[in-house]
Amino acid sequence: MAVTVLVVDDTEAVRSLMKRYLEEDGYAVLEAANGAEALIMLRAPGVQVSIIVTDMRMPGLDGRQLGASLSQFPVPLPVLYVSGFPRPEGFQGPFLQKPFTHQQLTTAVRKLLASPPS
Repeated sequence: MAVTVLVVDDTEAVRSLMKRYLEEDGYAVLEAANGAEALIMLRAPGVQVSIIVTDMRMPGLDGRQLGASLSQFPVPLPVLYVSGFPRPEGFQGPFLQKPFTHQQLTTAVRKLLASPPS
């Protein structure tokens, strides 16, 4: 069974680039334009996501709010946060600053998938 990554970003070009990078490394990829859309996808019957890669700053439900909303799901999902801005002060979660390379993204995803769930 392929590992499925849910990519959440309000910029279509960024979503497409992340999707291409991840698919080239063998991941199945679902896309959402914002946190609310991601939650709808996660609640859909039959959808199984292994990890979420989300932009931190988006209109509406942003990446941090999405991450906080995941506590309502029975199985903890790892989340990789990405942003065009530096890591927010005090933020300790997995983080990758844009722009990033194909290798940086896929290495961060692999590392997070290999970590025990928190």
